[in-house]
Amino acid sequence: MVITTATPKGVGKAADPDLPVEALTGALMGADVWIELNTQWLLYSTPFERIEAKHKNIRYMCLAGFNEELMIRTIGQVDTLSLRSFMKRVSEKTRNAKMMHIENAAGTNVTFEIEPKHLVSCDCGDATAPGIHMLTGQINVVPRFGSIQGTIVFDGSVEPPFGRAVTEPIKLTIEKSIITKIQGGADAQPDAQHPSFHVCRSECLDQTIRCGHYNGYRQASEKDPKDPYPNAVRIGNEGKEDSH
Repeated sequence: MVITTATPKGVGKAADPDLPVEALTGALMGADVWIELNTQWLLYSTPFERIEAKHKNIRYMCLAGFNEELMIRTIGQVDTLSLRSFMKRVSEKTRNAKMMHIENAAGTNVTFEIEPKHLVSCDCGDATAPGIHMLTGQINVVPRFGSIQGTIVFDGSVEPPFGRAVTEPIKLTIEKSIITKIQGGADAQPDAQHPSFHVCRSECLDQTIRCGHYNGYRQASEKDPKDPYPNAVRIGNEGKEDSH
């Protein structure tokens, strides 16, 4: 069954005023699988929260903004078995780590403590079990409140609010989980059309950092006396796992 609705003005809870909440909830309660193929996702909307709470057998996948080219490139052309093996290794090391350090060539260099009370989920191409699933290639990590320090650079898409690649990289400076500075081109400037992006200037970043489509991975070791984060899981551009 394909359900079509008018495109809501917002995503998540912000979509509620434009949704047929009761009708949509009723239809989804009878479904085994729910795949979002829209542009304004309903993840965290009222229908989603009701289904998550009451329908324990549904398999949900969010593929918002998807098209044929993306499906071919990110699903059809991916060696899912190899990716799954790699991601499960990363997930296991992440669950056993206390600190994460992420850096890349774009300028991201951020550290945070891993909150052990929260789930480290791994979307590695296996959506056979009931639950919430995302596009293959994502690991969900929740930082400890107040522990995020460093710089995050967005050089791809930012959604919401843009729904496209940024014109210039956007650089966020973060101190104790608070975004203290936003730098970049026109996309990084205050814009009345995209207020949802800029309210984060004063909000906490302690929700979720998703690390997907890794270029490389290594596990830091206490044997390295120069490493300031000996218990950290590192995501970087090395392209291989360290041997020590």
